[in-house]
Amino acid sequence: MFETEIDPPAQSRKYTPRDYAVWLAGMLAVTMISAGCCGFVSWRDSRIAGKEQTATGVITAVGHSLRNGPSYHYRFAFKERRYDGDNGGFDLEAGRTVTVYLDPDDPSANSLDDFRLQSKWKHSYAIFLAYVSIGLGFILFIRIKTLPEVNS
Repeated sequence: MFETEIDPPAQSRKYTPRDYAVWLAGMLAVTMISAGCCGFVSWRDSRIAGKEQTATGVITAVGHSLRNGPSYHYRFAFKERRYDGDNGGFDLEAGRTVTVYLDPDDPSANSLDDFRLQSKWKHSYAIFLAYVSIGLGFILFIRIKTLPEVNS
């Protein structure tokens, strides 16, 4: 609106092809690590799914999770011991009876979702991220091939 001599003119930075290549390399690293983590968690859930057992639990509190919307805290008993857990993404109220899926060797690994379903979803997401990684790798390869040579 008003121009003064105090304000320097806005200068836009010119991005070089090398800047884009570095950005792509960073994105490639992030997607590869994410795919690996999802794959590991999917593998872990599939191992639990083969031996999972269920227990009856009760929703003790309803809160809010940034990731899944509502967050549910529940309590259940397994082999005469009490355990607590939390999960999100359902439409439940406090006091409601729920089925808790758990690892019989480590009941602290528990969920309100069947571990088979969790494993399938995480496996699909890991495959998606692997394909994104392949695409980013291909684009990065092409970008690097087109970079101008630097003479020392």
